[in-house]
Amino acid sequence: RPANPPGLLTIADAAQMFLDKTRSSKSDSTLKAYSTALNTHAIPFFGRLKPIQSIGQKDIAAYAEHLNQLARSSSTIEGYATALTAMGAHHRDRGESVPTWSLGNLLRRDAKTAKEKRAAYNLEEMLAVLSNAASYLEREPGKFWVTALAMFTGARIEEICQLNLHTDLKQEGEVWYLDINDKTDPNGASNKRLKNKSSARLVPVHSALIETGLINYLKGLSSSKSQRPFEMTWLPL
Repeated sequence: RPANPPGLLTIADAAQMFLDKTRSSKSDSTLKAYSTALNTHAIPFFGRLKPIQSIGQKDIAAYAEHLNQLARSSSTIEGYATALTAMGAHHRDRGESVPTWSLGNLLRRDAKTAKEKRAAYNLEEMLAVLSNAASYLEREPGKFWVTALAMFTGARIEEICQLNLHTDLKQEGEVWYLDINDKTDPNGASNKRLKNKSSARLVPVHSALIETGLINYLKGLSSSKSQRPFEMTWLPL
């Protein structure tokens, strides 16, 4: 292929560099979404040899119009745009003369369906969910505790189920808490994933859960040589 002009970075090379550099700080799902957005949409639209330094706002407006014509939801299109702007910001932060691109106001907005709006549960609905879960407390306690933990902590189901009973249930003074992380297990296995790096956090266990028996339940699992809270309830996929 023709040699690149000195100091210019093609969008194809810029995309690959961006994906390689962010691999350690993004989840697998985010990296896959970025790769799809850049390799399937942005690069074919601008052309592989297009220097990112020469992509101006008019080019971005044309790309936004292209995205708006796709048979995709507005949230998916916004994701495609985010990948491109994130790549530009990545290279600007590293000294490349990449213009600041703005796509947000150029993208179409679909009217959300009732399902997409995901209205918050009201108190009556929350009580109904918890009451139903409580019916499993004696015969299938895992189903109760995973529901109660999700409701009281706001943690994702995946985050709860991948906790290591031996390292991620902790106590400081009288406070019990969950250490949600993607650290390697003591046996060297990498079994934990987070949506993003900011998802790593310490979550205190509510006193109501402790009084109902959560800590004793988790300790019992730990002493039975279980590694995860609910691995005896559901087999891994």
